[in-house]
Parts: sequence; structure tokens; C-alpha cells
Amino acid sequence: MKYREQRGENEQNVPLPLVGVTLFCLIVATFIGGYVVGQQQANTPVSAAVQPMVAISGMSQPQVVATQNSQGRRAAAPVAAANTVYPAYAFSKGEPILPDGMRLATHTLDHGVKVFHLTAAFIHWTTIKGQTFTAWAYNGTVPGPEIRVTEGDRVRVIVHNLLPEGTTVHFHGLFVPNAMDGVPMVTQDPIRSGATFTYEFTAEPVGTHQYHSHMDDLKQVTSGLYGAFIVDPKRPTGHYNREFTLIPADGMLGFIINGKSFPDTTPLVVHLGESVRIRMINMGDMYHPFHLHGFDFREIAKDGLPIPEAVQLGTNEIDAAPGGSYDVAFTADRLGVWAFHCHILDHVTGPNGEMTGMITVVKVIAK
Repeated sequence: MKYREQRGENEQNVPLPLVGVTLFCLIVATFIGGYVVGQQQANTPVSAAVQPMVAISGMSQPQVVATQNSQGRRAAAPVAAANTVYPAYAFSKGEPILPDGMRLATHTLDHGVKVFHLTAAFIHWTTIKGQTFTAWAYNGTVPGPEIRVTEGDRVRVIVHNLLPEGTTVHFHGLFVPNAMDGVPMVTQDPIRSGATFTYEFTAEPVGTHQYHSHMDDLKQVTSGLYGAFIVDPKRPTGHYNREFTLIPADGMLGFIINGKSFPDTTPLVVHLGESVRIRMINMGDMYHPFHLHGFDFREIAKDGLPIPEAVQLGTNEIDAAPGGSYDVAFTADRLGVWAFHCHILDHVTGPNGEMTGMITVVKVIAK
């Protein structure tokens, strides 16, 4: 028998025993390979259909959904199967859109208890035109819907977990029973995939609070599992013509405000002369000093606690710490479109010098 070397035209005689050994090795390797594959298939559980979801759950970066970029080429497809990632705003039927672009959670009444439902699942979420991620979300939105109740209300929050791993919900700033605090392996077991857990408590204290996952926080929270929880006083002490909630965040979805990056953030539209209250909750891992153009404001509450009027100092910047909430108020006494943005410059600047990220605007129009 002969074989021709790849490097030349020289022919050599190959001893017959060598050929026999080679063929024998190939047959053995083929047999072993087939056996191993067969064993793997035999040992694969029926739940293997969800493995693409599990791959997403362990991601270090969000998965980019197929979309058109500026050159018209398609980006990478998501890892998960199509039926495991829901469209944006899934599970949010009937939730009205607020003036700040977020949704308001709806509720039913059960013998005087306000009952809310939160569904945690993967969704397709667009932060800015041309950039869509697989986000982790409550009721199909980032942030999750704003829960708004009155001081003393009895509240029940039923959490449905459609994620491929366990999760919990922590009601940050609220006085809840220990069993409702949402810390896995401390106050409760994780809500396993496909399961439901019910939180119930009395809404207190008054103020700007938040809810978020407390399971693998660095992954689940930074991927979108958070929202605002506002407790209004039974007897309001002040009146504002306009009120907005802003939730800046950084992490898996980039630098965003209420789930969006400029210029896709929602403008805060007010009329000339109106009093304005902005509730800000920093759900990122970084400090974000937010500066308002055109106006000074007063910080009237911190972490839900009112600041006495005598010590409310005028300023035009909030030094928002991770996990902190800040209420500020001002009078819109100048017409125009005024920027309101993080003043850490790489949080508001794109790779080509464009304005993006943590920027929104206050738009003051005539009555």
C-alpha cells in the first residue's frame, strides 16, 4: 500500500502491519465515542429543554438579542430558546404608564388587603434604539412597576418565579415581619423556579422605598429585578403639581434611568410655575452625582425620612449613593429644556463622544 505525503510527491511503501494497527485504532475510537454519546443522551433529564435558560442565568454579561445595528448587520442571537424569554411588558396588562415612563402596579382587594402580583422572568428589553438585552424583570419592565400604597394599608405581594433559578424579594426601607424580609437562607428559602411565594405586611413607614431581589444580588438586581415602593401619608403635608420617580442603575444593562439610556429616556414635562417633586432611587453599584441645569432644588427627604425645613439647603446636585433614596423639590420658573444628568462623565458619554447613558431632561412648557 502507498500513501502520498502532503509535503511532496515522494511515494513510500507502508508496512502492512502498520496499516492494520491504524485501522484497528480507528474502529475502537469510533466505538468508544458512540458509546459515550449514547450514555450522555440516556442520562440527560427531560428538563434539558431549559438548559439554554440556565446558560443565561449564569451569564457575566447580558445576552444581546438579534437586532439591527448601525451598519445593518444582525447582532448575536439570544442564548435562550424563544419560549423562555418574554416580550417587554409581558405580565403588565392593565398597568398604566406614569409620566416618568414607568408602569404603576395594579391591585385587587381581598377583605381590605391590597393584593399585588409580581412575575419574575426573562424579557427582551431595549435600553436605546438598536440595543436590546435579555433582562431579568418584574412584570416585563425595567424597573418593575411602581407599587404605591397609603400608610397603614395591609399589603400582599404574590411573587411568581418564572426564572430558571431561585429568587426572593426584599422590601428595602419598609418595616416588615422578619419572615417577610426576603433574605435567602436567613429569613426564607429561595422561591424555587416555577414556584410562588406570598409576602404580606402593613405599609410603613411613609416615604420613598424600593423592592428588589436579594438572591445573587450582583447578577439579579443589576440585570433588572428592582422597582419603587412608595408609601403615601394618610394626611399629606405638602402639595406638588408634578411628581416623578427616577431610578438610575448601572450594571448588566449599562448606565440607565428608568430602564432607558439617553436619548430614549422619558422627558419630565411640567408647566411654567408648577412645583415639582422628584423621587430618586439609586439601584446601581456606583455613586451618581445628579446635576440639574437651570434650577436649584431642596432635598426634602432621605431614605423616606423627611428633612426638617429649617435644614433643607438649596443645591443643584444630588450625591446619590447605592441603595439610597432622595426626594427633591423645586419650582419650574424657567421655560426651556433643561438637562438632568449624572456628572460622572463616562456615565453620560458614548464611545464616539455622543451624549448617552444617565441623562434625562426637565421640559418646562407654557401653560
